[in-house]
Amino acid sequence: MKTEKLQHMGDKDLERYLHESLQERSYLLVIDDIWKKEAWESIKRAFYAHCNNGSKVIITTHSKEVAENLDEITYDHQLLFLTFDKS
Repeated sequence: MKTEKLQHMGDKDLERYLHESLQERSYLLVIDDIWKKEAWESIKRAFYAHCNNGSKVIITTHSKEVAENLDEITYDHQLLFLTFDKS
């Protein structure tokens, strides 16, 4: 699909397009820097049905609220700040 068409799609249409594109596939999806839990809730529906086919999703966030509201089938890893000597 062309980028121009994707840019004009609404949230629900984009969600459906992503869901259909990932169906029957195994994938590793990296989503960087999710700031709001509502954003995560919205986009996870597109690929959540495929979570038992070996697919994986990695998200990064600065938001403790986002990290605390991940589902029970997820794993979280909190990175610690490096000391000056280790950076």
